[in-house]
Amino acid sequence: MGENDREIFDRLGKIEQTVARIDERESGFIPRVDDHEKRLQTLELKDAKRGGFIAGIASIASLLSSILTWLASHFIHLPGGSN
Repeated sequence: MGENDREIFDRLGKIEQTVARIDERESGFIPRVDDHEKRLQTLELKDAKRGGFIAGIASIASLLSSILTWLASHFIHLPGGSN
């Protein structure tokens, strides 16, 4: 039983060393991931603002088009029309 325990502890020690090396290598990745997240949020916010601006312009253009259509139908009486 003692030999098996020794082998298990040796393997666990090697695994511990490997995990420590992996942690050291990956420690530099975490700030980069946070930076990418911030950049993505900035881009998404800009895209949302742009979409809202375009929707506002489309609404104003639609309103102006409706007003011009109403004015044209009200002041211009075409022959054969119901006005």
